[in-house]
Amino acid sequence: MFSENVPFYGYMVINGDDRNIRKIAKRISRKQITFGKSSKVDFQILESSYCDGLQDFILRDNQRNKTHSFNISQPGIHNVFNAAASIAVCIEEDLPIKAIKRGIKEFSGVGRRYEKHPLLINKKKKILIDDYGHHPIEILANIRATKEEFPDKKVCMIFQPHRFSRTAQLFDDFVNVLKKVNSLILLDIYSASEKPIKGIDSRTIVETIKQEGRKDIYYVKNHNDVVDLLDNIEKDFDILITQGAGSVSGVCELIKDKWKT
Repeated sequence: MFSENVPFYGYMVINGDDRNIRKIAKRISRKQITFGKSSKVDFQILESSYCDGLQDFILRDNQRNKTHSFNISQPGIHNVFNAAASIAVCIEEDLPIKAIKRGIKEFSGVGRRYEKHPLLINKKKKILIDDYGHHPIEILANIRATKEEFPDKKVCMIFQPHRFSRTAQLFDDFVNVLKKVNSLILLDIYSASEKPIKGIDSRTIVETIKQEGRKDIYYVKNHNDVVDLLDNIEKDFDILITQGAGSVSGVCELIKDKWKT
């Protein structure tokens, strides 16, 4: 367990809102610093909103009875949680608040995490968002962040499931999350060296969602064919997301090669 590698003088920063983490934390002897929305945590997220390209939030330091406001450039409550964890460490290490605010605001993110690219498809401006997330919770967070930044835009997601075992174990979760976008393109499962599991494939996900009457769900086997499909359905979306941890990143490159401005 990673916590066993923390020296006796060290500490762990954990999400105090997560029930499973709280259970594990009870078995850890090291000092713990918590963050989240709960009033019981050390660093409490009080408010959060997205406006004019910035995610604003207020963080209360319950240990020191102080409240601070911060801005980050990445939308979504999951990014607020990530920032809160980083801020907690900085404050514990006695960094100046002004320096923390500046650093958090100037952080531009990392590759393949809500990475945005401008597109021009058939003379119409679109936005491409490339994201590595491949677990239903991560995908849902990305969808929510996208809709928070672009509330009135139609979203099309190109998703490649990662591993047959994960797809089998979380099949219903994937279906429930993926149907939240306006249109969906499914690629074959990226095996990551796993053997196929009978009845677990992208076609089955597509057919399951279509049973609810959805017609804007597509299965594409050849990655090169995705560009042709997008050319035909470009009126159906304003925001395009390439989502997943496998070779879907190559599809993102194909899209950028053809349409990036």
